[in-house]
Amino acid sequence: VMADSPILKKYPDLVARDSQGRPCLFGFQGPTCYAVDLTADCVEEYFVELYGRLREWGYTFHKLDFLRAPVTAADVRFRNAKMTRAQAYRRGMALIRKAAGPDAYILACGGLYEGTVGLADCVRSGSDTIGDWVRAGYAPDRPATLMTIKQNVWRSYTNRFWHTDPDAAMLRLRSKPFHDNSWSERLSTGRFTEEEAFTVLVNQYLGGGVTCFSERLADLQDERRAMLRYVLPPFGPA
Repeated sequence: VMADSPILKKYPDLVARDSQGRPCLFGFQGPTCYAVDLTADCVEEYFVELYGRLREWGYTFHKLDFLRAPVTAADVRFRNAKMTRAQAYRRGMALIRKAAGPDAYILACGGLYEGTVGLADCVRSGSDTIGDWVRAGYAPDRPATLMTIKQNVWRSYTNRFWHTDPDAAMLRLRSKPFHDNSWSERLSTGRFTEEEAFTVLVNQYLGGGVTCFSERLADLQDERRAMLRYVLPPFGPA
């Protein structure tokens, strides 16, 4: 939850605190964010209010990202001191599932796999994808895309619990980012060779889960758009 969120005026106990009573910070890109205390009494009321509103607006697909925040919070002291981090996480996921409703599709990202079983329809199985085989700052012998594929392969067994999410395939050929910032440079350029692009598609196929891609389809090269037919529609787990 962002530190300046108006929701904290109504639910101040949402914030997890450390042994000194200070809010537990969650590292994010830019704004100050706090971890949520999933053992607090107000959490259920907040989730019921939030997801009730989303249902009224017609939303049925919900992606929950940065779910590790309450689990990785340093020196956290939950209001319910008897709960472990895993139990607090499980309680939060169960309350979200209850509030979102049985017909909602929940995609969980960055949380505890064990604590998510039976509560999410889809779970991210690897780290964030980019449009390059090698990510700046990584050792040359550890290409970022290959590392992500390895994560998805080793976690593909979880497709008995949910649809696996290998994150978006980026097949585009693009040297100039959409916007002039570091995030756009990482997420909007595309420099895969034909073989690398096909390998990225194999990564979408192996887990037998959702097929995910991120493109401006009107700008996508014909040969790269044609490659999507290998994985659309999704096949499902073998």
